[in-house]
Amino acid sequence: MTGEPDAAARLEEVLERLSSEQQVDAQIVILDGASKRLGGPVGASLGRLRDAIAGRDHFTQRIFRTTPTAIYVYDLIDQRTVFSSRSIVDLLQYSQDELLSMAHEALPRLMHPEDLVRIGPYFGAFQGASDDEVRTFEYRMRRRDGAWRWFHSRDTVFRRDSDGKVREIIGSAIDITDRRQAEE
Repeated sequence: MTGEPDAAARLEEVLERLSSEQQVDAQIVILDGASKRLGGPVGASLGRLRDAIAGRDHFTQRIFRTTPTAIYVYDLIDQRTVFSSRSIVDLLQYSQDELLSMAHEALPRLMHPEDLVRIGPYFGAFQGASDDEVRTFEYRMRRRDGAWRWFHSRDTVFRRDSDGKVREIIGSAIDITDRRQAEE
């Protein structure tokens, strides 16, 4: 996910610069909530750090491969998707590269015009959101074949800038087209 590889790489770089005899004491929190304490000589701690990161990455990749729910990180400032799970490919029939290359044009190109006018205020409301608040939004997106699909998204604050302004949201989206059609 956004920022995590950079943080891990920076931590690894710092540890590699230290001599192997220096002591380190750190705590790593894995995505699944598990916490690993690293302590002792830097050389041994670096190996445990690599193992912890590999375990976290395996856990994350298994989630992304097994859930039909699309998971994404959206940058509110740059107005673009910075991460999306592979599930979005199945839902919209575009490749991840195609979706990411659309950058800030993805929503104007793919979101239904009636929903596009509502998304700005929805995103804007995150500036007043707490970090644990979850907001929902229902909208239509155009698939590659031209069909409109209904989605229900659940979003929350993912990252703030140094001034505390919400920079990114993380969310999940499920296709609710069948439910919406049954309601009509």
